Amino acid sequence: MSGEDGAAPRSPSRVSRRSPLAGTAVVAAVLLLVVVAATMMGPWIWRPRIVGISGGAGTAPATEETGTITLPPTQATSPPEPPLDLPLPDLRWLGYVAAGFVVAALVGLLLRYLAYRRRPFEPDPAEQDRLIAIGEVEQVPELPVLQRGVQAAQRHLAQIREPGDAIIAAWLALEDAAAGSGVRRRPAETPTEFTVDVLGRTTADPVATDRLLHLYHRARFSTSPVRPEDAAAASECLADLARSWSGVARPAAEKEQEPS
Repeated sequence: MSGEDGAAPRSPSRVSRRSPLAGTAVVAAVLLLVVVAATMMGPWIWRPRIVGISGGAGTAPATEETGTITLPPTQATSPPEPPLDLPLPDLRWLGYVAAGFVVAALVGLLLRYLAYRRRPFEPDPAEQDRLIAIGEVEQVPELPVLQRGVQAAQRHLAQIREPGDAIIAAWLALEDAAAGSGVRRRPAETPTEFTVDVLGRTTADPVATDRLLHLYHRARFSTSPVRPEDAAAASECLADLARSWSGVARPAAEKEQEPS
């Protein structure tokens, strides 16, 4: 388990999501209206319009006796009748094209709906934290696990010669114990924050916890050298944590060693 304090990235807040089916549904509805309108209008019949032209003879020249102009009677011509067997254009292909568009739109709508149903569920981070917090109301860490973690931390301080490495190893032992204490860690919590939270749920001395955390931060992130006195101070903090639990419970290993 890592002891770094880098905050875990949060998921972006929930934003309003437009339904992925809205655009496809609009296109399908428009195409369906086009097909229904074309069916109700009936077949398209093309009738050519022929305009008749009236003709007549020109004017006669004026006579010398009377000086008047006589006009011959005009002969009206009737427009020719359009042929009755004129072939009509076949427009059924328009219906086929519109029906193809409607079918394609419906198929696309169905595929997008199935893809939408199969998408992975992503709960809102704030809601997830709230539900976890509600479930943690009754969560109490297992004290024997934390006591064994303190004993492991004290062994690291006694066995590792480098003071900085010894303090880091001791704190990581506490993080391992907190992870196995039965308390669920929130997604936004770092392992270090979670360890402090678990210790705070018990009767652990808060001053010893804060002092040990300060020594861990100095050993892990500070450029100043860590002295043997710092390792001795960390050992005192662990002893204070152990004494704060002495009247509550004892590790299971010690209970097994007692004579019956």
